[in-house]
Amino acid sequence: MCWLLVQRSARHHIFSAISVGDLDLIRKLAEENPEALDRRMSCFEQGQTPLHFAMSRKRYDILDLLIELGAELEAEDKNGRTALAVAMLEGDREAMSRLHAAGAKQPKPIDTSNFTAKMAKMADSTTKVVPMITVPDVARTLDWYASIGFKEVGRYEDDGLVNWGMVSLGKAELMRNMHGKPGQHDVSLWLYTDQVDNFYQLLKIPAARSRASYACW
Repeated sequence: MCWLLVQRSARHHIFSAISVGDLDLIRKLAEENPEALDRRMSCFEQGQTPLHFAMSRKRYDILDLLIELGAELEAEDKNGRTALAVAMLEGDREAMSRLHAAGAKQPKPIDTSNFTAKMAKMADSTTKVVPMITVPDVARTLDWYASIGFKEVGRYEDDGLVNWGMVSLGKAELMRNMHGKPGQHDVSLWLYTDQVDNFYQLLKIPAARSRASYACW
């Protein structure tokens, strides 16, 4: 599709060049317009920089090229994370090694003090927790729960296929969604709170602790 668009006069930008893996094109775009290295993806792609994007595709040769061309090592994505910070969170040792060798600064450690107290305080803002369980056939699952006395709260259908639903029994609620095959996210918890951003920052602390042993070199 990309080559077809280019044939019809569409022009490459830095992210499309990274997508097709064309190092010469990436170099050409950066030399013609150095600001291309500072370009950002949309908020739906977390505001990634070219460095973040190349790293997400595991293209370390492109990562090296972007560093050589002068990409800003300390540029942050929408979540305030540098490329090195993301590499550390994902345990990407190859990217960590290259970024550190290029001079990327170690990200500031997340404050892990008083985590238990902060979590207890945050609990006051949580109104309910609803588990969502992946099943192969949402419609049949909803019907089965209805047959044993549960109340169907809602269902979502797309192109004739029910891929989400919710049932309740008293104050208890369960969600169901559909997935092609079993995976690591067969069960998830949906927390209802008016402190989403604060909760997100707080829940990053255990992740930071678990990855604290990773070194950048």
